[in-house]
Amino acid sequence: MIKEVYNEEDKDLIVQHLGIFELRGLARKLGVPSPTTKKRDELVSLILEKIKSGQISCQSGKKKGRPFKSLSAIDDIYTTITNPQNNNEYINKNQNYQAIQTNFDSSVVFNQEISNYSYNDTVELKIFEGIIRENQSGFFFYDINTFKCIFINKDIDYSINIETGDKVVVKAYEVFGKNQFNAVEIISINNISVLDYCPQIQEKGDVIISDKTLPFGNKKIYIGRRNITHGDKDLYESESELKNFINICKENNQKLILIGLNTSFENIIMLNNYKNIDKFISEYGQNDKRNFTLIFDAINYCERLSQIGENVVVGIIDIIEILNCLDRYFTGEKSENFYDRQTFVVLEKILSLGKAYQNGNSTTLLLNYNDIDKDERVLKTDIIKVCKVI
Repeated sequence: MIKEVYNEEDKDLIVQHLGIFELRGLARKLGVPSPTTKKRDELVSLILEKIKSGQISCQSGKKKGRPFKSLSAIDDIYTTITNPQNNNEYINKNQNYQAIQTNFDSSVVFNQEISNYSYNDTVELKIFEGIIRENQSGFFFYDINTFKCIFINKDIDYSINIETGDKVVVKAYEVFGKNQFNAVEIISINNISVLDYCPQIQEKGDVIISDKTLPFGNKKIYIGRRNITHGDKDLYESESELKNFINICKENNQKLILIGLNTSFENIIMLNNYKNIDKFISEYGQNDKRNFTLIFDAINYCERLSQIGENVVVGIIDIIEILNCLDRYFTGEKSENFYDRQTFVVLEKILSLGKAYQNGNSTTLLLNYNDIDKDERVLKTDIIKVCKVI
C-alpha cells in the first residue's frame, strides 16, 4: 500500500512511470474526458495539469453506462498524488527507500489485464529468470536478459516459499497483445530446484563488526565489513586478480554477487565467461530505468540470500557510475554539484549490505573506484567514512 506523502517532484515521477492502463484509470478518476482515445504522453500531461491546478474531484461511479474496469492500485495512486505536499524532510530513511521501490513497482500492469486468459498445452512456453518483487497484485519480476515483465500466478504450487529478493527461473507464456508474460511453472528458487527448496530463515542478531578475514594477495578482506578498493586498471586488464577473488570466495563458501552499471564492452565479454556467478551487470549506454531496476533487484537479492543464511560477498564495479545512473533516473540529468535526495537513500541501502550478524551469516561489500574519482565528494565523505580501506 502506498501510504507515504510525497512532494511535487515525487508525484510527477509516479505519474510518468505509470502504465497506459493505470493512466487511463487515473484520468477517469480525475475527470479527464475520453481517456481511452488519448495517447500516453497526452494522458501524462493532462493528469499532471489536473494535479497542479488543485481542482480535483473524484469521478468514480459518476458516469452512467457500462462501468470501466477498475485497477487494484488506482485508489492508492490517486490518494498519493492528490495529497498535499509534505514539507517534513526528516522521514525515516528506510521508509524513503521502500517508498521509492513501491512507487516503481505499483506502475507494473499485469494481473488485472490477463485474468481472462487461460493456459493450455498448445501455448508456447519460454524460460525467464529474475529477482522477485511484490505489489498489490502479487509476485512479478523483470527478466534479467530481456527486461520483460513476468507475472507469477498465485495458484502455482510452491509459491508460498517465494519472497521479495528470491531469484527464480520460470516457464511462462506471453499474453497475446499485452507484451507481458504469465508464469505457469517455477523451475528453481535461488539456484535450487523448486522440489528441493526449503529455506532456513535466519533470525537477525545484533549488528557486529567481524574480525574474520580472507587473504587477498597482500591485502585482507574483512568479512562483514564494507571495504573500498582503488582500481587503476579496467577489470578485464586485471582478470587474474578477479580469478583469485572468485577462488577465495569459493574456498570459503562465500556467495559472490557482482554489480556494475554501464560496464565496458571488454568487461561484459570477460564477465560472461564466469557462468556460476550471479551478475547484475548492464552494458555501456543502457537505459537508466533498466539500470534502476537492476540495482533494486540486486539489493533485494543480496538481502534475501543473507536472510536465508547465505554468506554473501558483493562486488561493486565503479560505485560512482552507479550513483550517476541513479541520479539521472531520479532527475533526468546528472548535477555537477550535488546528488538527488533519493540517490542518497539508495546509496545508504547499498552500503547497508556490508554488515554481519551474530548468527554467522554475513554480507561483505567491496566498492571499487577509479583514480579519476578520488576527489569525488560522495566518495570521500559518504563512502570512505563507513568503509575500511584494504
